[in-house]
Amino acid sequence: MSVLTQQQQYPLLRLVRKLWGNTDYTASVEYLARMIEEIEALPEGHAVVECGSGLTTAVGLLHMREPAHWFAYENSEQYMEQMLTKIVVPFSQRPGVCLTTLEKYEGYDWYEVGPTLDEAPPISLVICDGPHGSTEGGRYGAMPKLWDKLADNFVILMDDAHRDGEKETLTRWAADYGLISCTHECEDGRSFATIRGAK
Repeated sequence: MSVLTQQQQYPLLRLVRKLWGNTDYTASVEYLARMIEEIEALPEGHAVVECGSGLTTAVGLLHMREPAHWFAYENSEQYMEQMLTKIVVPFSQRPGVCLTTLEKYEGYDWYEVGPTLDEAPPISLVICDGPHGSTEGGRYGAMPKLWDKLADNFVILMDDAHRDGEKETLTRWAADYGLISCTHECEDGRSFATIRGAK
């Protein structure tokens, strides 16, 4: 468990974010702090799925009690390569952190995860920072593709909640799955959403 409050974590996370680089696309300090809080609250043995990869992968794995239960999917070879050059080697070799493709489904595109989640424990946290907003359906596909694997009670953290595509995804999730979101403003002018769901 972290010995620092969210506010106390902010200076350290600002430094880590600056050192990571690519700050226009890197998760905000507030998003990272909330992610850490949710990871530390995970039920024992439960899993995290990350849509995309980057600083969130590195920070998340450092706070996971069971790093093998972190499953990250990235369709950009460039972003995956950047992440793997900065993340420590043992984490980069985790089978759940993988480069994959986007597959077309009815009304949306989403990651091809293959058999990687077949034996996964219940997913209690989804870090939703992908796929890219220009893909069909944006980030909507996380729910129809992960629903059967989600724990009875789960949390989704969606970055970029200020953008039209992400707002549309939140609206569709509310209509199709009854998911209610709460939006949080960040110091860099962006925002993210927290969605707490139950099956």
